[in-house]
Amino acid sequence: MEQLVTRFTGAATRAQTAMPAGRSRLWLPLGIFVASRIVSSVMLLVAGSDQVTPPGWTSTWPDDPSGSRLLVNWDGYWYRTIAIHGYPTELPRNGDGVVVQNAWAFYPIVPALARLVMTTGLDYAWAAAAVATLASGAACTLLFGMVRERSDSFTASLTVAVLVLGPVGLVFQTAYTEGPALLVVLLALRSLGARRWGRVVAYGLLLSLTRPVTLALAAACGALWVVLWWRRRTEPFPVRDRIGLAAATVAVAASFLVWPTVAGVVTGEGDAYRLTQAAWVTGTEGWTTWLSGTAGLGASAATVLGVVVLVFVGWFVLRRDAAAWPLEGRLWAGLYTLYILAATRPTASVVRYLALAAFPSWPLPEVSQRCRTTRSRIALAVPVVVACCLAQWLWTSLVWVPHGPVSITP
Repeated sequence: MEQLVTRFTGAATRAQTAMPAGRSRLWLPLGIFVASRIVSSVMLLVAGSDQVTPPGWTSTWPDDPSGSRLLVNWDGYWYRTIAIHGYPTELPRNGDGVVVQNAWAFYPIVPALARLVMTTGLDYAWAAAAVATLASGAACTLLFGMVRERSDSFTASLTVAVLVLGPVGLVFQTAYTEGPALLVVLLALRSLGARRWGRVVAYGLLLSLTRPVTLALAAACGALWVVLWWRRRTEPFPVRDRIGLAAATVAVAASFLVWPTVAGVVTGEGDAYRLTQAAWVTGTEGWTTWLSGTAGLGASAATVLGVVVLVFVGWFVLRRDAAAWPLEGRLWAGLYTLYILAATRPTASVVRYLALAAFPSWPLPEVSQRCRTTRSRIALAVPVVVACCLAQWLWTSLVWVPHGPVSITP
């Protein structure tokens, strides 16, 4: 066990020590991000030229036929409704008294920020796009720096490029929460690495009002406590830090309850959030997740598949070559991936959810680190970028933009 932990944590230290000193160049991640926004915008305009309102969506689809409608597709329209009209004080119900889909399923930070930007006179679509774009750009510079500290500029650049040019790259400029949530997650992880426990709690609280993923962040905090305690003979982990990190872990976990509590207080129904979430699985057998859905395979097969997933994710973040990612980033990437598989339903959205893992967006840092010449880097980067753009085009044209009756949501 000690050798495993040493391999997990020591490799990152060696890689960081080997890195030449110098400030990370902001123009690289920002340049990549700006270029990716141009690519995504062109794809959106081309794919969305014949967008139609899907049958049955007339009550929840923007009436504006202009290009800005493309920025608020799907969940984006719910955020638009929240920014303009706020949250309902009573849960809407159908004739049978069952709660129907409503705004309480969506978290308030993004619509609140968009509402603030709207005071400048911008329409909601462009205000939300501005929030997402600015937050995503900041997240990219932070991600680049965190990888470059332990690797090289080429590997850090590929990490950013694959993330923003990959399948769901479009959501980093639309009315979705991925950009702001990624920024908050990376700030929290950065604070973990710097042992700023108070900041971790603050970012955890902010995340609890952005996306329902604070339990995964709390798990990463708890796992870091275990690793630091195990390494205490070689790296100081004083009592003050033990208490601080333990308290931060508990506080971040508890912050998961903030939004359900707000929903309960405002509507006067304590289980308002749960009832709202249940409205999205009406007509099914409940909230079947990616992992729980394997139960149909039989107990033995489901167990084997679950173990295989656990072992693979563990190996992926424990392997020596993953030292290009910071310790807290490796813990987050592994535990967040397991959280998504265990807590979300089997939908096309899982690709979007997993974007928040961030660091494994470029999963082969050992390959890019071996590329020392310009020719070898071009030979690697070109096919990777082309593949990412192709994947994004498919996702944008087939999933984001509806062309008729659809059953897939992003």
